[in-house]
Amino acid sequence: MRGDTVASRDRVNDVATEQPTCTFAFDPGEWEADRELESPLRGDDSLTDDGQWECPHDPVSGSDHCPFHLLHLPPAERPDGIDQSEALLRVLKEAAECDDRTERRRKKQFVGAAFDTLRLDSVVIDADDNYPLDLRHATIGSLDCTNATVTHEMDLSGATISGESRLHGTFESVRCFGTTVGDLTLDVSRLDDAVFASADCGTVSFEDATVERVDFRDADAECVAFDRASIRRATFDEATIDTARFSFADIRLCDFDDVTFGVGNFYFASFEEADFRGATIDRAVFKDTTFDGAYFNDVSFALANFIHTSISRAHFSGASLGEVSFYESTFEFEADFSDTHLGWASFQDCTFDAADFSGAVLEQAVFRGATFEEADFRGVDPAGALNLKETTVERRLRVRPDVTRAPNDSYVCLQGSTIAGGCLEQPTDGTAIYDVAGATLGTVEFAAPDEVDVLSRIRFYRTRFDAFDYRDDDIDLAANQFEIHRNPDDLGERASSLASYGLALTETRRDEESEFGHAFESGGYEELRDRAAERLARDPDRYHDGGLWDEPDAEGLESTYLYAKNGASKINDNQSAAEFFRLEMSHRRGRYAELAADANSRIEWASYRRRWASNLVLDWVTGYGERPSNVVGTSMLAVALFAALYYVLAPGLYENPLNYGILSIGSFVTLLLGQASKVSIPLINFLSQVEAFLGAFLIALFVFTLTRSINR
Repeated sequence: MRGDTVASRDRVNDVATEQPTCTFAFDPGEWEADRELESPLRGDDSLTDDGQWECPHDPVSGSDHCPFHLLHLPPAERPDGIDQSEALLRVLKEAAECDDRTERRRKKQFVGAAFDTLRLDSVVIDADDNYPLDLRHATIGSLDCTNATVTHEMDLSGATISGESRLHGTFESVRCFGTTVGDLTLDVSRLDDAVFASADCGTVSFEDATVERVDFRDADAECVAFDRASIRRATFDEATIDTARFSFADIRLCDFDDVTFGVGNFYFASFEEADFRGATIDRAVFKDTTFDGAYFNDVSFALANFIHTSISRAHFSGASLGEVSFYESTFEFEADFSDTHLGWASFQDCTFDAADFSGAVLEQAVFRGATFEEADFRGVDPAGALNLKETTVERRLRVRPDVTRAPNDSYVCLQGSTIAGGCLEQPTDGTAIYDVAGATLGTVEFAAPDEVDVLSRIRFYRTRFDAFDYRDDDIDLAANQFEIHRNPDDLGERASSLASYGLALTETRRDEESEFGHAFESGGYEELRDRAAERLARDPDRYHDGGLWDEPDAEGLESTYLYAKNGASKINDNQSAAEFFRLEMSHRRGRYAELAADANSRIEWASYRRRWASNLVLDWVTGYGERPSNVVGTSMLAVALFAALYYVLAPGLYENPLNYGILSIGSFVTLLLGQASKVSIPLINFLSQVEAFLGAFLIALFVFTLTRSINR
């Protein structure tokens, strides 16, 4: 800053006269050196040749400074009794009466002005021109524009406002580019433009305000609040804001590109479209927030809660989310989470139309209670386990884990889920264990490379089947004797270990104070995964979930094959239905044995043992009605046993032993007295009739089982 004298010339009767003006001058270069930001005065045609701005206003009596620059003088040199606010309004009135447009513009310039308090409350500042009320680089203690109306731009660019500022009124535009401001409220205001680009702010509040455009690009603010505000377009590109609050706000278009938030609170806000691409947010809460379109591509969240949020088009591709919850949120049309990196993530009770998680890293992602129209998890790295427990997929689910780092295999939990259709694939390398215990499967396919026994990697237990086709080319039931519950002995242990891996990974990162989301290309993340796998191997019991994979009991297996039989019958797969029925009955026998072992009385024990024996006989004799050959074998055995019995009881009855066989066969196939009528031994006659009675039953059983097998 420096003092100087400039001439303003008035021509009266063609005689030039010189009037002294304020000697204050402002050097934008000094401000730029402090802020490392280009001064908003640059390029202004009112600057002198040496780049200075010189004050055009008249000095006050007894001083060489105007009322607006008096505070730049030492206190002893300042005249008393000057009301700066009244002086400013008086000058604005004079400017409105000027015919010369250049002079009018210059009169409205108060660059570098200094005010203890600037009061513009309950005033109307109107003009026939578009020249701004120019307070660029001003220094203001407090600013009060309550109930003010300013019909043109109010330019506070580069200004410093140290105290409380209230702009509660109607403004065409408030420009605060590069401004340093403490607490500024634009509550209950109406304005077209509010520009805070590159500003350094304390708290800026837009409570109940209606604003066409808000610009916070490159701004640095402690708190920005838009409670109940109505905004047409807001821009926060590359801003750094400690706390951002959007409670009950209604914002049509909002750009948060590359913004940095310490805390972002979005309560009951409504966005037509919000762009968070490249944003970095430590903590964010989106409660009952509505987005028609939301772009969170490449965003980085340390902690985020989306509670009852509704997003019509959600784009999180490439995002890095440390801890995030989408509790009971709704994703309409599309939800793109491809190539995201999710640490701890909960999608509990969410609703998706179409969800794309392809290529994502899901360290601890839980989808319990979620509903999908369609979902794509191909190429995901679930960091051990992908938890889709108790989810519903109404049309199509596609899963293919692609794990290229520790622990290399994956466990996909679909317990209790309902999957209408889809394809559950095995990876090219490694193993994917699919747990569909208690699930309901529709037209689901299990795909695997030719050399893989896919059935050994699936846990069927109490699984319901609705149009599921067991004749899938990649499932060879016959090779496994139709025993769909049979798995390798260590499969449950491996699944539990994979489910525990995410916990070990989180603990490893925390103990090492390692930041979330290591860059893949650096190798740091792979090394972290390896260390987590080593930790889990050293102390598996620390992370083990004992209730994840319980050993099946006889009752559960009986239900498993009952559901399998019913499912096979629905699609007319009669062969599978027959085999599943046999296994169902076999496990029912096992259930009777377990009940007998736990019986509380002898009567109860005898009852269960009788049922167990009846079941066993039915299996031996008829194969539970599915094996005619068993009946034939039983019949042949009965004939042979009776023939031997006859021989033992009456060894001298026939000279040729073959006649004992003929006697037995004749008795077996008829209820009438046959060869036995010629036998004078009453016991032989009696046993012959018993054999005839038994033969009738076995013949009937043969006809029944033969007919049943043909119908199958």
